[in-house]
Amino acid sequence: MEMLEGDFIGELVSLLRAEIAELDDNPGLSELLEASAGANVKAAVHFLVSDVDERDLAAPVIALEHAQAVARGDIELSALIRAYRIGHSRFLEAAMGRVTALGHADGSVTIVKIVNRAAQYIEKVCDQVEFAYVQERDRWRGSRNGLAWGWVTQLMNGSLVDIPMVERALNYRLDGHHLAVCIRVEDPASGLDGIHLSKFGDQASADLLEVARDRLAEHLGCASPPLSVATGGNEMWVWFSVPPELDLDVASVAGEIAAAKLNVRLALGSPASGLAGFRRTREQAHQVLRVASSAAKSAQPVIVYSQIASITLMSDDLVRLREFVVDVLGNLALATERAERLRETLRTFLMNGRSFAAAASRLLLHRNTIQYRVQQALDACGRSLDDSDETLNIQIALQACHWHGASVLATVEEQPDPAQRVTLLGESGG
Repeated sequence: MEMLEGDFIGELVSLLRAEIAELDDNPGLSELLEASAGANVKAAVHFLVSDVDERDLAAPVIALEHAQAVARGDIELSALIRAYRIGHSRFLEAAMGRVTALGHADGSVTIVKIVNRAAQYIEKVCDQVEFAYVQERDRWRGSRNGLAWGWVTQLMNGSLVDIPMVERALNYRLDGHHLAVCIRVEDPASGLDGIHLSKFGDQASADLLEVARDRLAEHLGCASPPLSVATGGNEMWVWFSVPPELDLDVASVAGEIAAAKLNVRLALGSPASGLAGFRRTREQAHQVLRVASSAAKSAQPVIVYSQIASITLMSDDLVRLREFVVDVLGNLALATERAERLRETLRTFLMNGRSFAAAASRLLLHRNTIQYRVQQALDACGRSLDDSDETLNIQIALQACHWHGASVLATVEEQPDPAQRVTLLGESGG
């Protein structure tokens, strides 16, 4: 049964993500889905080959935690149960295929046992998962925070018509200029000024999120209180009412977060007006989260939608985005340190109006070094900056590399032009 604990888990997770998109809606849920699937497969295999009584069968702890997270995400229970049914079906298919391939004389008896034990496992575990989901959903919806998120969810899907009533309930005006931000504690092991959050539980994370929210509100110069809703122990969504002429200085915000030693990450939308803007800025911040979850630069404390807008429409299809990157950048798309230095130099050069001096200032390098690296980068991809369309493709491909990292890069074995290998792997200049 070892084959059911190897590639099978990865294939099952990929299938679940494709079939039930809502269970892969954000990085936190995605990680729990993968962990839960893996734990369930291993527990099911153990149940098949052991003499554990059905009455003693307990769902993996991570599976119960996943069910609770799904409930807090306001995702229907049917989606969760469907995931278990798909897993059950694929598990049986793989297990019976394995038995058939081995060709044992009593294979039919073994298959009957597998079917019966697998049915016992899925029924017992689904009951426990459903119970965990319902308990958490009722607790979540019964809290003030859960109620607020319920109003927000209805605002986002357009099902509410009594806007004045919602504004009173949320204590937030919807006819202003909004900026949505997701604040997340990335490492629960440490927090404000190095405090270990694990010693204090969810309350310490909540305090840290509130400190970050208040610092950002002060930086933005907000005249009225923001709308904030916690969506998990380590995450908070906030809408700030901001001036229409707001010019957000991302570097300054990131500097304040770093200086205050706040162990958080911020994903920001773009400011927008009215109810439509309330929805739009949140959707943009959510797209930032999706890109940042696999980003090479996810360690950045602050990421704004405007930084990744050019690649968001392609980020849902990483296979095609990777093909585009390799086609445009050629050998510059290699997953090596040397190629990365050249890519970042060329990207910074293009983002700063093709100014060698400005790029040198930004990267803290000599102007001549920038010139050298830019030429090396263009030689590696076999392109020039004379054609505006070609230059635009280069910029988009470089942005994709910057944010998605290895997931859109080529390995050395896939290098388009082996003759360039010495240049991009062994050369030490620049």
